[in-house]
Amino acid sequence: GSSMSGSGGVQLLPIVAARYRYLRECDLRSTVPMPLSFITGHSAKLEAVGRDLVDNELLAMVSTLQEAMRVEEVNLHGNKRLTDSSLKPLLLQLLRDPLPATLRRVDLGCCARAGAKTLEVATTFVHRVGGLCELDLSRIAISMRLQRPLCKAIGEHAVLSTVNLAETGLGGSYATRECITSLL
Repeated sequence: GSSMSGSGGVQLLPIVAARYRYLRECDLRSTVPMPLSFITGHSAKLEAVGRDLVDNELLAMVSTLQEAMRVEEVNLHGNKRLTDSSLKPLLLQLLRDPLPATLRRVDLGCCARAGAKTLEVATTFVHRVGGLCELDLSRIAISMRLQRPLCKAIGEHAVLSTVNLAETGLGGSYATRECITSLL
């Protein structure tokens, strides 16, 4: 692995290296560390539902993914202040091998400030994460330019069975029929 060196150049175990990296990132970003089970190494699920996170807090968490060998779930539902500045790097880091092999559920629902950059990566993400079973992008405005490619990727996915696209703007455009057909 890519375990970091601790003080004195001693190699750290991946879980310790991830914690060390997280605490260092929190310090650099002037954020308060959160004792989430994922951060402490007690869970393969990054769950931070409704915590009102800001970009710097999520970016500090994203830094721990450099050491991660397994992520089963990411649930950031209701974090309305997160933007492309942290959500895009999160999705890109989750595409790093071996993480796509273990990821089953991603919930970005109500992360209403997510934008085109996050949704562009989300389309690639759906193509590359073959075991993804659940995806929630509800209440994220999806531009007409991105609706078709995203719906096509979702519709072609082999195992994706639960998708929430409520209040995304899907349904109010000339592309609606094509999008719905792609999804079904």
